[in-house]
Amino acid sequence: MSALRRLSDESPHSSVVDIVVPEQQGSGRGLAADGWALGVARAAADAVKGGACLHGENGPATAVEPVVQEYVAFALRGFTTHTTPSSAVPPASLPRYVYIALRQGVTLYQLLHAISVARQHIVDRYILSLPGHHPSRGDRLSITVTRAEVFSRSIAETYLSDSDVDRSARRVERARVTCDVVAGRPVDLAEVERVLELDMSDHHLAVMLWSLRDESAPTDELGRFAKELKRSLGARRMLLSSTAPRSACLWLSWRHPPGERVLRSRVTLAPPPWLRAGFGPIAPGLEGFRRSYVGAMAVSRAPMDDTLWFRDYRDVALMSLVMADTEQAQCFVRETLGALADPDPGVAEMRETLRTYLAYGRSRIHAANQLHVARNTVAYRVAKAVRLLGRVLERDEVNVRIALEIAHLTSSGSN
Repeated sequence: MSALRRLSDESPHSSVVDIVVPEQQGSGRGLAADGWALGVARAAADAVKGGACLHGENGPATAVEPVVQEYVAFALRGFTTHTTPSSAVPPASLPRYVYIALRQGVTLYQLLHAISVARQHIVDRYILSLPGHHPSRGDRLSITVTRAEVFSRSIAETYLSDSDVDRSARRVERARVTCDVVAGRPVDLAEVERVLELDMSDHHLAVMLWSLRDESAPTDELGRFAKELKRSLGARRMLLSSTAPRSACLWLSWRHPPGERVLRSRVTLAPPPWLRAGFGPIAPGLEGFRRSYVGAMAVSRAPMDDTLWFRDYRDVALMSLVMADTEQAQCFVRETLGALADPDPGVAEMRETLRTYLAYGRSRIHAANQLHVARNTVAYRVAKAVRLLGRVLERDEVNVRIALEIAHLTSSGSN
C-alpha cells in the first residue's frame, strides 16, 4: 500500500482528496490520492534519471519512487493537521526505503534532488493552481517547503547514520563516474570532480596494480602501497578503484607533471613481492585521465619479465599496437626472423643479444654490460644471429627490431 493511500485511509474525513484532485471529489478517495502520489514520484524519478543512471523496472529508478511517495504523504498530511511544520516527524518507514535506494546505487544527492522535484511539483500543480484569494494558499506553500526540508534532513541523517551504507554508496557512485569517464561517455565535469574528489585540470597518471597470486589481492596492502607510491612521487591527490578481485587502478595527480627524476624514485620502493604495476602516460585534463588509464591497461596486458615490479607505457606502446592481434604478431615474427625465430635456447640467446645490441645503438660495450658478457661474446652472437636471419640487417632493420621485441616479450612470460 502506498504512502498516500495510507494517508487517505487513515483520514476518511480529511480534505486530502480535495487537496490532491479537487475535480474528483467524492470518487475513489484512496485510488485518486494514490494515483497522484505515484505520478509525482515517477515524475521525480524521471527528472533525476539521466544524471543518476537510474534504469530498469526493478532497479534504482523504482527505488526512488517509494521515498518520494512518503514525502508527498508527509507534505499533504501537514495540510490536515495542526502540527508545527518544523516539528513534524517523518514516517517510521522512511529509513527502510532510503536504505533500499542507497543499496541499489542511488546517491544521497539524487534522493534529495528527487524530493526537491516533488516539492516543486506540489507547488506548481496544486498550490499555485489555488485561487489567489484562497485563505490557506500561503500556509500550504510554507508547509510544503518546510516539510521538504525536514524530510530531506531525515534522509541525510539516515544516510550518514549507517557507515556501511555510506561507504557502499560512495563506492558505487565513484565506480559509476569512473566508468563513464574511462568509457568516454558524456559527463558533467563538476559532478566528476565532486564524486572523485580530484581536480580534473591536473596532470593524471593511471597505475594498474595486480596480484600474481591466485587469490584476491589484499585491499589493505594495496591501499598502503598506493599511499606510499603517492608520497614517493609527490602527487597531490590519489584515487584507488578496485577493478577485479586481483587488481585495482590507482590514479595520481599533480598540478604540473613530475620530472623524470621523480619517476625514477620508483626503483627505490619495495612493494609486496606478489605485486606488479603498469604505469600509463601522464596526461592533463579529463581526456588525460582516460588516456592514462587506457595506457596502463595496455601495460597490464603485455607480457612482463621479473626484473622489475613495474613497467611504463612507453616500454610497450608500440608492442601493444602490434600485438593487438596476437596470432598476426606471431606470424610476423616467424616471417621476419626466419630461422632466428626458433625456440631453441641457443637461438633464443643469439636473438636476445641481437635485440640488446640494436636497442643500445649497435654498441657492443653497452650490450655487453647489459647482458653481463664480454664484448667479443656480443660480436660473436650478433654475427651468428645475422647469418640465421639470412639477409643484410640494414635492409630491414625496423621490421627486424619490432619482431625481436615481440619475441622478447612473448618469451618473457605473461602476467
